[in-house]
Amino acid sequence: MYRHVYASNCKNKKCKDNSADELGLDIFGDNLRIFFRHSVAAHRILGKIEVDGLVTQVLTGHSGFSEYLHRFKCKESPLCICDPGCLESVLHVLLDCPTLSYERLRLECRLGKKLCQGKIPEFLENSDSRELFL
Repeated sequence: MYRHVYASNCKNKKCKDNSADELGLDIFGDNLRIFFRHSVAAHRILGKIEVDGLVTQVLTGHSGFSEYLHRFKCKESPLCICDPGCLESVLHVLLDCPTLSYERLRLECRLGKKLCQGKIPEFLENSDSRELFL
């Protein structure tokens, strides 16, 4: 469902020329900026992977994350169970949440690099690391 939206928006000529990214990632929201450097990269990478429900939920942040559920009053608090001072967002779960530290460490060992916000697009652009990351 979402894959069609991404691909169709990125097929815009301005977007492909990379001259105006306002027709690219800006319409997707903040979460996609975590994963892709610009709309052309999003289009190229999304065309190479199988986008299932879980991948869509993580890329968009529209999932069981407390931050998202709290906006719709489905959860009382947007905070993570690991720390009452941290929002449970996609970025927190991927990079900081201690409840997933073991899985994160295993992934970092397999990737040979530490997970950090600036490296996520790099992992997705490389086909070997993309398979491990996703």
